[in-house]
Amino acid sequence: MTSYIALGDIGRAIPIAQTIVDNEYDSQIAHLTLMIADAKADDWAAIFNGLEMGRSVGPLVDRLAIGWAHLGQGDMAEAIASFDQVIATDGMIVYGLTHKAYTLASVGDFEGAEAILSGSAVPGGMRYSRQSAIAHAQILSQLGRNSDALGIIDAVFGSQRDPGIAQLHAQLMADEAVAYSAVRTPAQGLADLFHVIAGMVREDAPKQFTLMYTRAATYLWPENTPAVLMNAALLEDLNNTIWPMPPMPRSRLMTHLFMQQNWAGPRCYGPPGAKTPRLRCLMR
Repeated sequence: MTSYIALGDIGRAIPIAQTIVDNEYDSQIAHLTLMIADAKADDWAAIFNGLEMGRSVGPLVDRLAIGWAHLGQGDMAEAIASFDQVIATDGMIVYGLTHKAYTLASVGDFEGAEAILSGSAVPGGMRYSRQSAIAHAQILSQLGRNSDALGIIDAVFGSQRDPGIAQLHAQLMADEAVAYSAVRTPAQGLADLFHVIAGMVREDAPKQFTLMYTRAATYLWPENTPAVLMNAALLEDLNNTIWPMPPMPRSRLMTHLFMQQNWAGPRCYGPPGAKTPRLRCLMR
C-alpha cells in the first residue's frame, strides 16, 4: 500500500487500505488513504462514518476533515461550528482560523474571511503558510485593498518570490482585482492541510513518510503546483528508491502545531521529550 502511494498510484492503494481496516489493523496510512479516497469521491458521509469507526489520521486532520465534510454536504453552519471547535483546541488555533477563513472565502464572504485573517485571536498576529498568505492577499484584492494585499505579500515572502507569487505581486501592483482561487473546495482544503503537514515534517521525518502526505495533497488537488514540486524533490532525494522506509515513531498527527510567518514553510513545536521539534508533533 505505502509503495503504491509513494509512486502516486492511489487507486491500487485503496483496496489494500480497505483490507487492512477490515481486518481491524490500526494503520494511520490506511486511514489516510481511505479518507482521501472518500474526499476525492465527494463521499463526505463516508468520512464521518470512518471517523466514527475509529479511522483516525490524527487530532488535527480529523477535526478539520469534519469541518470540510460538513461543507461538502452543504451545511455551512455545522462547518463553521466545527472549525470553531478546532480554534478552541489548545495548539490548533492557527489551523482552525485559517480553514474557517478559507471556508468563508470559498462561498464569497470575503469580509468575514478577512476579519479572521487580520484579527487579534493569535498572539503576535496571524501565522501564514504559502497558501494562506495567497488567500489573504486575494481576499484583500477582492475587497479593493490591493495596497494591503501587497503588504501581506511583502511581509511573508520578501524578495523570495517564486513565479506564482511574482505573478500575484505584479497583478496587485497593476491594481487588478485578483480573483479568489487559493482554496475553493473541501477537497482542496484537505489537500492544503496535507501539503502543510508535509512541509512541516520534511526536515525530520523520513522522506518516504513525507511523500505520503504530498501524494495525498496532489491526489486531491492535482493542480497544486507547490505540492507537485515537493513530490518531485522528494523523489529526487530518494533517487527513486521508495522503500524500505526507515523506522520512525508510530504517530497520531497532530498534537501541538504552530505555523511561523515564513514563506518556506511552517514550523512545529511541542512538549519536551522528543528528539526534534517537528517529530514531537508526530508522537502519541
